[in-house]
Amino acid sequence: MIINKVENFIEKKNLISFGDKIIVGFSGGPDSVFLLYLLNSIRDKYNLELVAVHINHLIRENDAGKDEEFSREFANRLNIKFVSYKKDVVSFAKEKGLSVEDAGRRIRYNIFNREAKKLGTNTKIAVGHHKDDLVETIFLNFLRGSGSNGLVGIEEKNENIIRPILSIEKSEILNFLKANSVPYVEDYTNLENDYRRNKIRNELIPYIKENFNPNIINTLTNMSNIIKSEQEFIEEYTDSLNIIKKVNNNFYLNIEKLKKQSKAIQRNLVIKSYERLNGNRKDLSFENIEDILDLVYKKNSSFEIKNYRIYNYNNNIVFAIKEEKIYKKIDYKINEEILFNNYKIKSQLVENTGNLHSNSKTAYFNPEILKGNLTIRSREIGDTIKLEGFTKKIKDIFINEKINKYDRDSIPILVVNNEILWLMGIRRSSLYKINKNMNKVLKISVERIVNG
Repeated sequence: MIINKVENFIEKKNLISFGDKIIVGFSGGPDSVFLLYLLNSIRDKYNLELVAVHINHLIRENDAGKDEEFSREFANRLNIKFVSYKKDVVSFAKEKGLSVEDAGRRIRYNIFNREAKKLGTNTKIAVGHHKDDLVETIFLNFLRGSGSNGLVGIEEKNENIIRPILSIEKSEILNFLKANSVPYVEDYTNLENDYRRNKIRNELIPYIKENFNPNIINTLTNMSNIIKSEQEFIEEYTDSLNIIKKVNNNFYLNIEKLKKQSKAIQRNLVIKSYERLNGNRKDLSFENIEDILDLVYKKNSSFEIKNYRIYNYNNNIVFAIKEEKIYKKIDYKINEEILFNNYKIKSQLVENTGNLHSNSKTAYFNPEILKGNLTIRSREIGDTIKLEGFTKKIKDIFINEKINKYDRDSIPILVVNNEILWLMGIRRSSLYKINKNMNKVLKISVERIVNG
């Protein structure tokens, strides 16, 4: 029986646990009616708390209102809490420059997540995708030029979203509803060919069934499962490499370790790095991935996508959020510990042992500088620093030291009376040196804070 088939799938994939709270996307169409009917049939067994959520997209005028009323009555008959929203999807799509289908999806999941929060943490969202939806998605991704990830189609579980009826075909759902006299409404826009998915559903798949493979739904479902298993192996292997490092809010992909991997693993590492930065892999095309991999051989080069900047720096491909340049300048007092951008700075007067030497993290100064106006600031156009016997532009030091151009504005510079004393962490000036005759000297330390 179809109910047992779906329940076995739920148990096999561990989609539902005892005591779960579940938001059910409920349009009143056959898929969502079957989903709600199913969850209600196992409600007592799993001690489920169910809430049916209906969104009126305001697309089909009178029909949309009837669908909402039907959905409310159906949920009430099952004694399931019903919540409905009215949202102008067409206007939202125009405002955001989206397709109507994409706009509707965003609105639905925003509402589902909002309702899920009301029920508390760990609430799940159940949606009525089935095998036919999975196959349609595979075709859509294939036509977009997707890689193997896209050919998996739809996952049965994605964070808090579950798809309990993904193991059955649309025809099985319709046959069950008919045999059991379960009513539903039909969304007639699904029968129109205005949207790409509908053309695949109403024209391409029937044509393939009639002329090439009548079992195309199960054929592509099986292919999806094979690819998914292979992708899981690649994902596990990629994670085991541990070559993606989080540094503050950025992600670093080590170039030397990347080059040792096969092309398939390299692409997967790029996808995972972007995914960690963006939250998902949407908007990352095959061409984008290849452009990013080209950065391996282009030092100091960069690539931009959306509001992210990806660049080659210090033997890493860095995935970063584009940030506006912000000039900072603060007065600095001795014994203060401050945070300047991602740098922790502290100072103190210490005994002069006669064996004190400055390095990239610590510099020693004649305490006479305390008589001046001590400041720490960002770089300025035309900055120079006095070294032994000559003066050098800060810009040239950055270039010679191969300092990433996107980091230069965040590096603190120690200044007294408009003279640069220390390009912190990089180069100390020749001014205010210490000597053995000084009892105490000023010690200033800098440390770059790295999270991850």
